[in-house]
Amino acid sequence: MTRLQIRPYIVSSNAVESHKPLRILMVANGTPGVPPKTSGGLELVIFYLVKWLSHLGHVVTLVDTASNEERDNNVDIAFCKIIKIRHFNLARFHRRKTNYVMHELLRQLSMLSFSLKLLGIAPKILLSARYDVIHVHYRCPFLALWTAKNLLRIKIPIVFHCHNAWMTREGIPLLLRFFWFFDIIAVRKADRIIALSRPVKRGLIRFYHAPKEKIVVIPNGVELPRFKKTLNIDQVNGVTIVCIANIVPMKNQEILIYALSQLCKQFPNVRLMLVGEIVDKEYYRKLYLKVMELKLTKNVYFIGGVSHRKVWKFLETSDVTVLPSRFEAMSMAALECLASGTPTLLSRIPSFTNMCEEGAALFFNPYNASELVEGLLRIITDRKFREELSSKATEFVASRYSWHAIVMKVEELYVNLYSLKCPIYGEK
Repeated sequence: MTRLQIRPYIVSSNAVESHKPLRILMVANGTPGVPPKTSGGLELVIFYLVKWLSHLGHVVTLVDTASNEERDNNVDIAFCKIIKIRHFNLARFHRRKTNYVMHELLRQLSMLSFSLKLLGIAPKILLSARYDVIHVHYRCPFLALWTAKNLLRIKIPIVFHCHNAWMTREGIPLLLRFFWFFDIIAVRKADRIIALSRPVKRGLIRFYHAPKEKIVVIPNGVELPRFKKTLNIDQVNGVTIVCIANIVPMKNQEILIYALSQLCKQFPNVRLMLVGEIVDKEYYRKLYLKVMELKLTKNVYFIGGVSHRKVWKFLETSDVTVLPSRFEAMSMAALECLASGTPTLLSRIPSFTNMCEEGAALFFNPYNASELVEGLLRIITDRKFREELSSKATEFVASRYSWHAIVMKVEELYVNLYSLKCPIYGEK
């Protein structure tokens, strides 16, 4: 008789150095494609993981959607084998300007259709090659692979990459809570769980009752920019503030617009660039009416969704970046803002304060516009402070969040699982 024996995560760096290349099955979520055209932090994470693991010599097979509607086809991804699945994709509908609930529901249905199709061909995929590790990034595809693996009685370790623990958030509509059950199954059945941050790990333990021995905290990484940041601010001709976030209430752009109205009294030529897709139509309308009410139509620009390459262009030309979110699991945009060397203001929420050390960014209360205004004024008027923020941010990100450093941790996890022959299910 067997019983569950959960062994703690132990890493041997020597084992990593001497280990043979691994065969990794990386499974995306079905929408958008990898790499995404515009927003899609999860898909960018998958892209960079595949890229860096391939550069380290591992053989990676990526299972992804066949739809090119949301994929950036200008990016070369020839370094890995790709298995594309045709499924009932509702991308053309959920990318329109809908409310948050409808947008998220359509996304979930797209991912569910991808997972059902995956379940049908999973036996063929698993039997076509001797994979050493399965790495899944979403709840429904995880259930499909886990079911197929157990039906075939194949002992391959399966890793669940938890990008966002929904149960830790407040205000999730009842209609969407149905999908939490898939999360619970993934958390319970995975051989290892990758949590993006310590707050996500605590949420998994508290709300999902995940065994803490199975959870490994590995944050997202960031590609380091190739440009050198210019920190001169022309206060007369205008200050450029950039916020990179989709237009949804959680991202809290409203407080930034209100703070801008106060800032304009001293710097009338200040510009605010809101870079991100309009996901919630009602929230966008609310923001636009607020801009009209405060007479900021010449100061606020709704840029919409842009490609990842263009995001870096905005960061290169910005004077200040602000992320006023009320909730984040771990923000790729925050890492990119810090990596660019742009003086950055982050809301004082657990994911940001745990991710970024004091001195690399300036924190503010996301419910206090006056505190945000004070932070903006300090950055704009104090050149020495700007230089200190920029220098500390780039050094901090390069030392802790470069993709090379992050992928080495993922590789260690794989080797640890492979050396145990996966079985956290050990014999009595």
